Amino acid sequence: MFFIVALWFPAQATETEETPTFGYEMFQRHGAIMLLIDPVSGAILDANQAAEDFYGYTSEELRSFHIQDLNMLSSVEVESERQAAAAEERNFFVFPHRLASGEVRTVEVYSWPVEHSGRIVLFSIIQDITEELQAREELHMYQQHLEQTVEQRTSELRTRTGWFVTALSGALLVQFIIIFALLKVIVSRKKLMEELRQSQEYNRVLFRHSRIPLIVMDAEDFHYTDCNDAAVAIYGMSNRQELLGSTPADVSAATQEDGSDSATLAVEKIQHALKEGNARFEWWHQRADGNQWLADVHLMRFEHAGRRMLQFSLIDITERKQAQQELQATLASLQQQIDDAVTRSRQQDRIIYEQSRRQSMSRLLLNLAHQWRQPLNVAGLLIQEIEECFLAEDVDHKHIRQSIAQAMEQLVDLSGTISSLTHLYETQGEVVAVHLAAIFRQSLGYLTQEQRGMLCLEQDICPHITLQAVQSDVVEIFVELLANAISIARARKRSQVAVAMTVVTTDDGAVQIVCRDNAGGIDQEILPMLFVPYTTSQFRKRDKGMGLYYLRRMVEDSYCGSLEAENRGQGACFIVRLYDHISREGESCP
Repeated sequence: MFFIVALWFPAQATETEETPTFGYEMFQRHGAIMLLIDPVSGAILDANQAAEDFYGYTSEELRSFHIQDLNMLSSVEVESERQAAAAEERNFFVFPHRLASGEVRTVEVYSWPVEHSGRIVLFSIIQDITEELQAREELHMYQQHLEQTVEQRTSELRTRTGWFVTALSGALLVQFIIIFALLKVIVSRKKLMEELRQSQEYNRVLFRHSRIPLIVMDAEDFHYTDCNDAAVAIYGMSNRQELLGSTPADVSAATQEDGSDSATLAVEKIQHALKEGNARFEWWHQRADGNQWLADVHLMRFEHAGRRMLQFSLIDITERKQAQQELQATLASLQQQIDDAVTRSRQQDRIIYEQSRRQSMSRLLLNLAHQWRQPLNVAGLLIQEIEECFLAEDVDHKHIRQSIAQAMEQLVDLSGTISSLTHLYETQGEVVAVHLAAIFRQSLGYLTQEQRGMLCLEQDICPHITLQAVQSDVVEIFVELLANAISIARARKRSQVAVAMTVVTTDDGAVQIVCRDNAGGIDQEILPMLFVPYTTSQFRKRDKGMGLYYLRRMVEDSYCGSLEAENRGQGACFIVRLYDHISREGESCP
């Protein structure tokens, strides 16, 4: 009964906060010995009439005492026990207390912290168990005497009362089991109550104080049964009561983004969550002022008190959605601008490419003009020499025939060069079977005498290697590779440059051209961007800033090949891979 009163008092303390006069009167008139104690100093703050009658002190005297003044234990032991009670580690103690008469009584003290007058104090209920202890001692002595008597008569009664002893032992065992089970139930119940209290507090913090809007909905009638303050705020309502009892149809826009009716679609979403356990979707809501907003909804099924319930969270994504749409529109606009710019750039590149081709042909003609000047000069000198012989009347027919033969040799060689150049122009754009060895020899003829004088050439080209290509394209590849090696050697003040030109076929049917030199290699800072327009400063100074760029463009676009560069040994190495020529209109790279 005392334990029930002790458990009942905190509930009455809640009522005391509402009706302080009744609570205090109940405290004073209650038959149990009650004290209010400061948990820090141990001062007795108040005592009821039962405490005055028990201790023999007046209420004023008791309020002037500390609990240490009544307790027979040392101050260290009292302080330790009192701090343990304040921390709710335990609330049951057995202390020896001295009365005003000097008599020492053994008491049981039940203490727990309560709120009183705005602060936490220890509320203690004291029960005198002195007589109970004496009775226990007498019972113990009696039990010892009884055991001795039983032991004396056991031998006499064993044959006649064996069944009785067995039954009594079983009864005692059952009694012990029952007592143990009761104790275990009490301990478990107390533990469960504490866990329930902590769980309720934990859930209250999670649900009520969460900044994420949370709503609980009945799965049968779709009415909102609970919500937190964040949900009230996001719906623009003044209090929870205004939101509770609503349904999704009351707070949703008439239609959703796909044009579906909100009421019908809400039922579908709820049924899906009930079946699958959860659902996530975007939902247009409408506040009381008519303002619509888009939410990211997380719907979850659970059970409570035998009923199916749904809980969902809301995250306002209206601004994020608008930002995404604006970003997509901006990206679409930027992509269109990029596509237009790329188109214009390709057109400009094509124009510059054609101009570069014409410049290359112009340089080729200029080189040829320098080459033609020498044989024409030789032929002119021979004709002048023949004329002088006739004027001097010193005609040597053998010498004249030799001079005429030399002049004709120079003119025939010049005519062959002109024919080769004419054929090159006539076959411009025509795809034919090109013999790489012959084209390489022809390309050497388009270099100036000075360039050829700087070359120490080593070639390894099989005469049977052919490629379906435009002849001028292959000429341009050979001339550009050789001219680059010569120009870099000239820039580094070298009188000669060794160039090894190798042409082979690969297993996949490509023709691979490898051009190596010993001119010192490519600067490491420009090697990664060698084929980017206007980044190779050495080539730009010699009007070569676009040469390698357009050479790679031609190799990749027209021959599905590749043009790479690296440093090997003492110089640079260019690797060109070519496949058969493709048309720009219909065919594509394999």
